[in-house]
Amino acid sequence: ALDKYKVVFSLLFRLRRAEYMLNHTWRQSAILHHALHTAAHFKGLNQSNSAEYAQAVALLRNMSITRQAMMHFIVNFKSYIMFEVIEGGWKQIKLEMDAANTLDDMIAAHDRYLAKITRKCLLGMDAAPGDDVNTSTISTGNANNNDLGLALQDLLQTVIDFCVFQEAVLEEALVQTDIVTEKRLHAQYRVNQGQWGFESENDIAEEREFFGMANLAHLEHVVQSNEVFNGKMFQLVHLLTEQINSNPVDRFTAGTTDAWVDTASAIDDDLDLQRFLTSQLDHNGFYSMQEVGHGQ
Repeated sequence: ALDKYKVVFSLLFRLRRAEYMLNHTWRQSAILHHALHTAAHFKGLNQSNSAEYAQAVALLRNMSITRQAMMHFIVNFKSYIMFEVIEGGWKQIKLEMDAANTLDDMIAAHDRYLAKITRKCLLGMDAAPGDDVNTSTISTGNANNNDLGLALQDLLQTVIDFCVFQEAVLEEALVQTDIVTEKRLHAQYRVNQGQWGFESENDIAEEREFFGMANLAHLEHVVQSNEVFNGKMFQLVHLLTEQINSNPVDRFTAGTTDAWVDTASAIDDDLDLQRFLTSQLDHNGFYSMQEVGHGQ
């Protein structure tokens, strides 16, 4: 039980960390976008007459596109876990605890609660619904559950890796913004005093670099990160859709025992939640319309 709690809380912590980093870098980007516009206006530049400025703007724009796609995933998946999985599971365990007659009944209800939570969080730790039923004729999709867990963890790591890179680039750019802004104000003061503005060629070069944002390597890294993220999102949506469409229980041939009914109900509950999650993650069909094998 402790191991399952640890894994669930670890997932929630990673989601919260990613959400915080995405929000933090959004605020940093907003500050830098204003600083870029101010610097370009000061020098009379725009994207048509300055390749460096165009490159810096493209970097921020591609960061924003990638960040928004990642935020869409993080917010919707966190909402799914908090409201559809944990809150729904808590209501069920309260009912089972109230109906329990012995300590063993309470322990069994708690174990079922944890099993449902870890399974519905796509962690791939637990057997699929109905695996306690003594039958070999139900296809529960255990392998697919584990694939979903691996795909989810891989996707989360991709988001966090991008956030770390983005945060480092933006923090360095903000430091350079303060330095360049101070030098620009000093140069303007010197001009007002009838002297030369910038004191060295290095100061002028720093202005042209737009706080280090005119960096082709950074732009290429962001574009590649966006492609990798989209590929892994496609894999997750594809696995969810595949599991939803696998139709693991045939009610016309499955049987009518209580065990069969409980198993069918549990699987239906899982699939209903997965349908909801898939519709939230891929509401406009962007990922489902991509070719199978994308990002592999």
